[in-house]
Amino acid sequence: MPHIEEYSPDWDTPAAAKERRRSSLSRRNSSVWLASAAMDSQGPSRAVSRCPSGWNLTGLTPLTPLTPVIPHKKKRSLDSLPQEILTIILQYVVSSDTGPADLCRLLATCGRIYDLGVAMLYRHVVFRTPHAFDKFRWSIEGTGYGQHVRVFDFSAFTSVGLGRTKRMNSEIQMVTASTIRRALDLCSQLVEFLAAESIDTDLDAAVLDQLLTMPVLQTLDFCGATAPQFIEQLHGSLVMQQDFSFYTLTKLSLHCCNTIPAETLTAFLSKCPNLTRLDVTHTQLTDEALHAVPPTVQLTHLSLSRCVRVSNHSVVRFLVLHPACKKLKWLNLMFEATKPNPLGHRDIDTILRFLPKGMTYLNIYGQKVTDDLLQLIDTSKLRSLWLGYTQVTMKGLEHFLPSCRSLKFVNLSGIPSISTWTLKSQEFQNLSSTVDMFEFSPETLDKLAKMRGFFVFQGRGRRCWLFRSKDKVLEREQSQHNLRQTSFSFGQVALDRINARNQARRPMVQVQQTEKPPPSWDPIWRYASVKVNVSLIGLGNVSSPAIYGNEGFYNYYAYHNI
Repeated sequence: MPHIEEYSPDWDTPAAAKERRRSSLSRRNSSVWLASAAMDSQGPSRAVSRCPSGWNLTGLTPLTPLTPVIPHKKKRSLDSLPQEILTIILQYVVSSDTGPADLCRLLATCGRIYDLGVAMLYRHVVFRTPHAFDKFRWSIEGTGYGQHVRVFDFSAFTSVGLGRTKRMNSEIQMVTASTIRRALDLCSQLVEFLAAESIDTDLDAAVLDQLLTMPVLQTLDFCGATAPQFIEQLHGSLVMQQDFSFYTLTKLSLHCCNTIPAETLTAFLSKCPNLTRLDVTHTQLTDEALHAVPPTVQLTHLSLSRCVRVSNHSVVRFLVLHPACKKLKWLNLMFEATKPNPLGHRDIDTILRFLPKGMTYLNIYGQKVTDDLLQLIDTSKLRSLWLGYTQVTMKGLEHFLPSCRSLKFVNLSGIPSISTWTLKSQEFQNLSSTVDMFEFSPETLDKLAKMRGFFVFQGRGRRCWLFRSKDKVLEREQSQHNLRQTSFSFGQVALDRINARNQARRPMVQVQQTEKPPPSWDPIWRYASVKVNVSLIGLGNVSSPAIYGNEGFYNYYAYHNI
């Protein structure tokens, strides 16, 4: 590029001014060309060749075009959702009719769902056949998924329908004492072990000792286990050793384990200082075994049903004076009318007077209860009441049931003053508007073809229920909502007139539609159960008392065997 000193025209003459304007225009055109040459796609070589004479641009780098930066919209995915929301979504999937099948198909959606779904899928494992247990054991051998398992559920386990005997199953080596021990080794975080009578021969002393020494085990259920091999192995386990306690065990069910000796029961109960739920229905419980319960126990659920070897004095003394019964919410004292009952009228009177306030479940089925004893029952939070085969009358129920504002289920089977004609009366339908489920003897409901506002459901066993129809429940909830309204609304007045007009135009004879009973997981069924529910971890991480759907043998003992 030429230096400025080489060009020195005369600044005062008109020719110099003209030359200055020409050079200024030339420099302006050169700057425009530089910008265009920098953006030329043919590269700097062509740009240099078109350079005006006297300019050297060999060492210059062409400028890059300034392109506007458009911000990309962030794509939202399931991975960006919080863990709590994803857990709730997966719980809805597990709670569906298909159960874990939909959850398995959903695991391949994204990584976050896979991580949460696997833990939820393995949390509560249910074994219905030997093949299911064998497949589960092999699946956790190399994956380490056994750390997610919290519940072993054998309540529905059976080999019926496979064409095998117990001896054949033991020879196949799918569900044996050794395979159960191996599965327990891989599931060190097990919280609940739900056994049944179908695997009682596979529970040897080594399996029982391993269960009782697991670090976080809280629940043991041996419902219906009566095999001689199981009784022998239980007697030879840590249960009978001195100076050994099961501090982590909080829920124990020995429902219908009627072959366990009283000595073993006494030793077992004395080594559980932190129990909160205890079911010893139909066992050889004695006075010594009942009072062997440590004073540190704080029971909320207790079943002493059909314990014929315990005396009335021990039962009354335990329920009234023992520290373990100060926080009871659930009590079952059911006795069959055809079996000897140790409790008399005065015993029931004493028990009802000293029971803790706020009971939610009270079963005095088959006891010597009269109308005057009904007034001793605290009904502030009572949801389930069993008065079957008692000495109460219809007149006493008319005075008592309207005061039960929270009652959802009542058992009135075997009461002589209640018949089919009594059920059709207006007095019965007005007893308690909150009760959605009644239970009567099958002889009473067999003659009841249909009843307005109710429908009959016959169970598979010897039980029969009368459900309030859904229309009546909705009508009751709507009336309660209207009572809460305090402001006047012309729209509500118009809606009430339309409903009244439609009600008047309905035909007098209505065709009765068949209604289905509530599903097995509906909370109403927990009030009709005679078995203490010791499992609080439902399918798929649903840790809520709303899971009440018992399966297999538990379903039989809870709703069929009365």
